[in-house]
Amino acid sequence: MTRPPAGTPYWDPAELPTQPQLHGVVTADVAVVGAGLAGLSCAYHLAERAPGLDIAVVDAEHPAAGASGRGTGLLGPRAGPAVDRAVRRFGPQTARRMHRASERAVRDVLALCDRLDVPCGLRPGEQLVATR
Repeated sequence: MTRPPAGTPYWDPAELPTQPQLHGVVTADVAVVGAGLAGLSCAYHLAERAPGLDIAVVDAEHPAAGASGRGTGLLGPRAGPAVDRAVRRFGPQTARRMHRASERAVRDVLALCDRLDVPCGLRPGEQLVATR
């Protein structure tokens, strides 16, 4: 398979092997529902930590058929409420831990793409909130 130009999705659904629809009883140690970024990441990390685990990823479409494949291509910290709202809701220590965890998650995604040599065009940059 030739690599696509930087910034284009790594996978081409047409290149993926056709999978039969599931019917009847299917067994696995773990079933991951959804082949988007979160589901595939979950399955990958499970397989990495427990190589003998039988993992089934099920999705109504193909990998990244939903928002993962049509997103704006942004990756940044702060999943959840805005920091000021998190401080009011959970207190400053918890809000700080939440934000630092989201910053770590960004670094982890960049490191994973680098480790797997995924040509996804990710590059670190700054964030600026211009208006609110």
